[in-house]
Amino acid sequence: GTNPNWTTYYNHTHPHTTPLPTYPFQHHHYWPRETATRSHGDSSGHPLLTSVVQLADRDEFVLGGRLSLASQPWLGDHAVMGKVLFPATAFVELLLHAAQLTGLEGFDELTLEGPLVLPETGAVQIQLAVAAPDDAGRRGVTVHSRLDGDDSEWHRNATALLGTGHVTGQALTVWPPSDAVEVALDGIYAEFAAAGLDYGPFFQGLRSAWKAGEDVFVEVRLPDGASMHADGFGLHPGLLDSVLHGVGAGRVFGEDGRARLPFSWHGVTLHASGSPVLRAQLSPAGTDAVSLHIADAAGSPVATVERLVMREVSRDQIAGAAPRSLYELNWLPLATTAEPDGLVLADHGAADQERATHVVLRAEHGQAPDAAAAFTASATMLEHLRAWSSEQTLVVVTTNAVACGGSSPAPSGAAIWGLTRAAQAELPGRLVIVDVDGDERSWSALPDALASGEGQIALRRGEAHVPRLVPVTGTQESPSWANATVLLTGASGALGTIIARHLVLEHGVRDLRLLSRNGDAMVPTDADGLVTQLACDLTDPDQIAKAVATIPTEVPLVVVHCAGKLDDVTLSGQTRERLQRTFTPKATAAWLLHSLTTHHNVTAFVMFSSAAATLGSPGQANYAAANAYLDALTHHRRASGRPGISLAWGMWDAGMAGTRGTTDRDRLAGTGIELIDEADGTALFDAALTAGGPFVAPLPLNKAALQRRAAEQPLPSVMRNLVRSRARASATTSVSLAEVLWGLPPQERRDRLTDVIRSRMAAVMGHGSAEAISMDRPFTDLGFDSLMAVEFRGALDTATGLRLPATLVFDHPTPAALYEHLSSRLLPDEEPTTPDAVFIELDRLESALGDIEPTDVQGTQIKNRLRTLLSRWETTGTTDRTGDELAEANLEDMFGIIDDEFGFSNGGDAR
Repeated sequence: GTNPNWTTYYNHTHPHTTPLPTYPFQHHHYWPRETATRSHGDSSGHPLLTSVVQLADRDEFVLGGRLSLASQPWLGDHAVMGKVLFPATAFVELLLHAAQLTGLEGFDELTLEGPLVLPETGAVQIQLAVAAPDDAGRRGVTVHSRLDGDDSEWHRNATALLGTGHVTGQALTVWPPSDAVEVALDGIYAEFAAAGLDYGPFFQGLRSAWKAGEDVFVEVRLPDGASMHADGFGLHPGLLDSVLHGVGAGRVFGEDGRARLPFSWHGVTLHASGSPVLRAQLSPAGTDAVSLHIADAAGSPVATVERLVMREVSRDQIAGAAPRSLYELNWLPLATTAEPDGLVLADHGAADQERATHVVLRAEHGQAPDAAAAFTASATMLEHLRAWSSEQTLVVVTTNAVACGGSSPAPSGAAIWGLTRAAQAELPGRLVIVDVDGDERSWSALPDALASGEGQIALRRGEAHVPRLVPVTGTQESPSWANATVLLTGASGALGTIIARHLVLEHGVRDLRLLSRNGDAMVPTDADGLVTQLACDLTDPDQIAKAVATIPTEVPLVVVHCAGKLDDVTLSGQTRERLQRTFTPKATAAWLLHSLTTHHNVTAFVMFSSAAATLGSPGQANYAAANAYLDALTHHRRASGRPGISLAWGMWDAGMAGTRGTTDRDRLAGTGIELIDEADGTALFDAALTAGGPFVAPLPLNKAALQRRAAEQPLPSVMRNLVRSRARASATTSVSLAEVLWGLPPQERRDRLTDVIRSRMAAVMGHGSAEAISMDRPFTDLGFDSLMAVEFRGALDTATGLRLPATLVFDHPTPAALYEHLSSRLLPDEEPTTPDAVFIELDRLESALGDIEPTDVQGTQIKNRLRTLLSRWETTGTTDRTGDELAEANLEDMFGIIDDEFGFSNGGDAR
């Protein structure tokens, strides 16, 4: 039951005298009925456990718990490689609690065998089985877990040995040590995140660090307001984990920048508990190992770890144990409490359009489900969006185009939604899309709905709803593969090849029809006689019809439509021809497969769609329209009693997305969306087909990165329920950047606006450090292309509240030039430097001079400088320095200015 990617050995220096127990207590008779459902904390005495049971006939114990991000939200701050892991330090805490219950002071060994990944929703059951003591009084322990409500086997996560030995703690009263040198911690957690250790506030407790020789000394504390989650712990996992961050900060294992996690602990003793602040000494203890002496704020011993071995961890190791990330789209009620004051609506093309704040464009689409109608509607909307250049907000209105209120969406209208979502990603804040049901009350509710600030809204009987991705809850049986003929399109592509191999080798498909343009798809290993190659151009209806005609109508048929084509370009470059180039192999081919298999015994109809249609993806308006059509077509099939499911995939690390460069991949990582590798993708494929609805988004997410993104700018509408409220609140602040800047001193104002520019550049470039970006280097030299320019402009639109032109980085070719432009737009009424400002600075200077003796050496130097400055000013009438620079300077800055301008050496007289 363990993950084979994780090493499962015991350190040879600590052999067991008694075999560790391996029973996971799977059978209900191990649990006395009266304790099986006790409430939280009833009998365990620990926040992570719900019960402790001593077996009736022997000296053994079972400790049970139920872990979830709902009941223990602080665990969500421990993210590794994009997954929330139960911390190794939490296993330590549970073992120390088990030791205390059995009269011991600590444990001799703890070896972690497999990661415990916490699901986004639901809970995980955890059990600690404590064996009877051996002759030396030591007790073996095994730790198992499984998903709550899951009848599958338990997975062993760790083994341990509780010990009887007592270790005297080491005090740390001299703090910091006199010979220690402070270690800079600026950017340390960003550095950890780049390595895959993406910690939230509860696990960012490292406050100070020093180094003396090979030893590292750290001070850690829990964040403010953490007390509600910290009570009841002996050694809180967040604090102990933060202590271990000193390994990275102090470069104990060198400068390789690789992520390491605790693997095995030896000789762990708890001396005291409950301190919210810890200080610790970390010392090398062999290869990839450290020892720890931990004390409280006064230096009194808290815990000792004789030896902790840490191991490098990779994304593959975590992915193999991760719960599957499957989402569906729900339309949730929206409370429209905002008043639409100042909001003026006008129809597109109306004479009074100029005085409107919002212009309503009614989309031209019908309810016909065929792909030709959807293409025409999308092409028409594309022309409107490309032509829109007004400062007003454009409101695109469709009719019954989304699956809100139980209705089946019109595929043509759905394609318009996909197209417009992509345009919204390029033009944040400038486009709103609304779907109405034809009810007059919905039209009346439109102003209130628009006042909410939501970018995507459905109005049903006058009530507003917004789309949100939520975890999949429904289930259904997986398709029967072995006895069916499987028709697979896009078979020569990377994804088609992966799925074909998976169906043959893992699902036992015996009749696989591979459709590819030249009939040369790769045949899965050991599939001779099971595969039929069909040359089929999916842009040719006749060839599709001939391929379908080869399949008898009476046999079970499964259609898997993987084909697709990318032709990315920003909205200004999108054309009808580009739209058709992407639309035909994806949407038109899907419609033909749907129509031509009407009389076949279709048991599953699986279409590979894209999350771009749901999330909105800049530069992919054509691709998003085609995939949104697929999503709606599955609803149409379900409404007519036929099977269908659309899988709105995130980006695979293969296929069309596999050709993307490092910069694109880094940019994707910054959005919080994880790349999907083959192993995880095929597992997601299997899991998605058991979902109950017609639409599933297999979308692995890095929640920590998603929260950072939300803190910088609003997330796409559909993703806003995927982050905790604190991130959403920071993303929707009502204080404008201009107001913030006006409230700052001049230099801080400049620094703040520079930070805004650099941070958005770093996000678009996938750059690790915003501070490393030069303000004087041209955007073209930094690698900006048209798509990056559009994304950057959109990010600045959101950050500044301005409506900036698409040609922004071309009109202002360096970040410094852009700074000047934004400063003039945000602070247009900033007062120029006046004599009054200089008088203020002279008053400050006069006050400072009062504390200096004019006859000493420094006083003489100051007098000489001031005389030179005055003489130069009287002679030239001005200086090369602007008055506002002097107005902003403190005393030290002013002397620096004098030095620079008049050639003084540091502390010397004029040359």
